Amino acid sequence: MSTPIIPLASRLQTIPLVGRPLALLARILAAGRTQARVIEVEDRLQTISTEVEDRLQTISTEVEDRLQTISNDLKIVSNALQSSLAEHKQAAAHIQALRQPLDDIWTVHRQLVVDLQAFQISSHQALGASEAALRTEILITRDDAISAVRGTTSEQLASFHGTLKHDMALLRNEWRATLARDSRALERSADALSRNMQPPSLGSPDLSAPSVYVAFENAFRGAWKVKERMQWYMPHIRALYHHREPRPVLDLGCGRGEFLQELQRNNIPSVGIDLNPAMVDVSRALGLDVSLAEAVAHLRDREPGSLAAISSFHMIEHLPFEHVLHLIEAAKRALMPGGLLILETPNPENLIVGGCTFWYDPTHIRPLPPAMMAFYVQQAGFEPVRTARFFLQTDEPDVVTIDVPVWPSVDGPLDYSIMATKPSPTP
Repeated sequence: MSTPIIPLASRLQTIPLVGRPLALLARILAAGRTQARVIEVEDRLQTISTEVEDRLQTISTEVEDRLQTISNDLKIVSNALQSSLAEHKQAAAHIQALRQPLDDIWTVHRQLVVDLQAFQISSHQALGASEAALRTEILITRDDAISAVRGTTSEQLASFHGTLKHDMALLRNEWRATLARDSRALERSADALSRNMQPPSLGSPDLSAPSVYVAFENAFRGAWKVKERMQWYMPHIRALYHHREPRPVLDLGCGRGEFLQELQRNNIPSVGIDLNPAMVDVSRALGLDVSLAEAVAHLRDREPGSLAAISSFHMIEHLPFEHVLHLIEAAKRALMPGGLLILETPNPENLIVGGCTFWYDPTHIRPLPPAMMAFYVQQAGFEPVRTARFFLQTDEPDVVTIDVPVWPSVDGPLDYSIMATKPSPTP
């Protein structure tokens, strides 16, 4: 009866998890167990083999079904992503074609980015939930399988657990790779959509041309009143040349050249600079010595003490305040001892000027109160520092007061001028 047992053992050796018990059984039979015991053991082993094979087949079928379901879910998610991206691209092309106002474009852009981020977050959450559910099912299946083969040895149980753990790791890595790939696709789509919705470069408008600002000056700053104002300064300028070596007057931001013309009529040497090439052309056409230059850089290039006076009419309100302070310091260096600094600007003590007419010029940065300007000029080392205020008279010369404070009002002086002297060295 021992002859047919050897083929049966060979067959059982091909079944997982029963190889070692079979070897044990062979040794027992070789020792001369009774035929009845052999038949009983053989039937028991056959039953165990059948149960194990059935259980493994069931697990394999369940895992394959779950993987197929996951694959179908991934295809659905991928199709949804492609459809959503196609819709976003079509919306971006439509927005670009219609050329909606920039504010609307940016609003749509921000909303699309928010939607993409929300979709990405929801995808992360959905994939995470699916992974958690799959992990739970695998753990349940593992527990059931362990219960089914509880009679096997601890080594066989550890081997089975390791196989399931390996399968879980493979599935987890596959999910993570899919999630990373889909996330990168979403990011690339968002970046492409953002680049497609960048506002076009508009360039400089024709209305910002230098020649337009010349026309603006002609419209809002009457030439006859400016000429009258320039004449008021002449006695203060001529006083600089009494018993002194003649040195030129430098007019910063000379514009249309009104002050330079008045200096020329009074035989006072003068030069001017301006940043507006159209203004420079206008002044040169009048025969004036004018160059295109920036005020602070030009003052720093001048020899120390080389100028009798430095004037600036309605220029400092166009500069950042830190730049104004640099101009004051550079002017003190370039002036001769006893030289005069003139800084005329709109007066915000007149509430109509500070609240309305100052802002007619879009290149103005901020009003500069007289007391503040006088303080900083005095801190720079000028002494004395005087403040002249100009009350506009329609058909008569302006009324001018010097160092007479005023309360803010709607009928106060329209302009003021800081007139500061660089001290002479003490003998």
